[in-house]
Amino acid sequence: MKLIIAIVDNNDTEEALTQLNKSGFLATHIASTGTWLNTGSATLLVLSHTAQVKQVLDILHTNCGTRRHHSTNDFTYSGLVNTTESGGGAAFVIDLEQAVRL
Repeated sequence: MKLIIAIVDNNDTEEALTQLNKSGFLATHIASTGTWLNTGSATLLVLSHTAQVKQVLDILHTNCGTRRHHSTNDFTYSGLVNTTESGGGAAFVIDLEQAVRL
């Protein structure tokens, strides 16, 4: 059994949890702060059988992957396009000896 700890963009949390739950995984999130993403972030805790880790990571990658945003520079009216990235994160897969519902 594995515990997957994923630090993701706050904006991606709801959809990631929805997709994980639809796929039958037990998952929850806790609000977190720090400098990992330089934006609001959440920590997802996902319980998975060892054989299903790839499926969990695929769901996280699909719903929490890095996105590029393009915008023009409004301050100088130069028409230059500014590209920024958002989303993304990191996942840690940890061996779990036992999980107990309380």
